Amino acid sequence: MKLTYHEGQNFGDAINPLIFKTLLPGFFDDNNDIEFIGIGSILGLKRPSVNTKKMIVFSSGFGGGDSKTYGTKPSDDDLKKYDFRCVRGALTANYFGLDEKLAICDGAILLPKVISCPSSSTKMHLFSYIPHVSSLIFYPELPELLTSVGINVIDPRDDINKIIDEIQASETLFTEAMHGAIVADALRVPWVPIFSNSSINFFKWNDFGGSLNLQLEINRTQTLYSQEFLEKIATNKMQRAPNFINKAIALGYKQFQNQFIERKVTAFFKNLKETSPILSDSQVLANKQEQLLEKLSMLSKDYL
Repeated sequence: MKLTYHEGQNFGDAINPLIFKTLLPGFFDDNNDIEFIGIGSILGLKRPSVNTKKMIVFSSGFGGGDSKTYGTKPSDDDLKKYDFRCVRGALTANYFGLDEKLAICDGAILLPKVISCPSSSTKMHLFSYIPHVSSLIFYPELPELLTSVGINVIDPRDDINKIIDEIQASETLFTEAMHGAIVADALRVPWVPIFSNSSINFFKWNDFGGSLNLQLEINRTQTLYSQEFLEKIATNKMQRAPNFINKAIALGYKQFQNQFIERKVTAFFKNLKETSPILSDSQVLANKQEQLLEKLSMLSKDYL
C-alpha cells in the first residue's frame, strides 16, 4: 500500500508520514495497487492511477468552491474504487454523499499520539504567526515586519519538526495556515485564525471548525506584496505597456504600501494580541482522537 499525499512545501501535507507511518508501522510501501490518502484537502486532486484497485480515504478533506487550487469531485467510475473510512468534516461528507458518521476530524489532531508534548514552562514566544505559504511568496519581508511588533513568524515551508517545536513554544498562535490551527489545537496551544489573501478557502476552514464544534470568525487583514511581485502583477495586467511603465507602477504602489498599508497591518497584529484565542473543548478533541484511532485499528485489521 502506498501513502499518497501532496508533496509540496507545506507542513500540513508533511504531517502525513509522521503520523501514519508511526501509527501504522509496516503498512506502507511503493505498491500503488492500494493507495492511502490522509491529511490534506486532496479529495479533488488525487485520482486512482491505472494500477490502483482501491483508494483508502482517511480523514481527508475537500476544498469546495476553488477548483483551480483544490480540484473537482472524482468521476463516478473513480469513486467506485474509493474506500471512505472517514473524512475531515460534515461539509466534505455532504459533498460526497457520505454517511455523517464518517465525518470525524482532520487526522492531524493525532499528532500528540506520536510526539512528546513538553510542559508549558518551555514557552519561548508570547505570540507566533504561521502565514499561508502564498503570503510569504507575495511578501518575503513579512517576518522582519512582524518581528518589529513582537511576533515570531513560523515559515510553513520549514522542516516539520521545527514547525511543531515552534508551535509548542508559543503561548498563542496566529495562523493563516489551516493546519497551523489544527496542530495548535491538538497540542493545546490557543490560536487565532487570520485571512489576508484570496488563497484562503472558507469551505475547508468551516469543515474543520465544525468537526470540533467551533464557530470560526476569521480576522481579516490586508495583503502585502514585494516589489518583484508587484512588477509581475503590473506586467500581467498591462501586457502591452513598456516594461519601464510597469516598473514605475509597481514602485509607486510599493511606496504607498510602505507608508500606509504596512502601518495598517502592524496595527492589526498589535490589536490582535487583545483578541480572545480559540481552543476546542478538551473532551470533544479526545473523543475525536479516539474515533480516529478506532478507525485506524479497523483499517489495520482489514488490510494487514
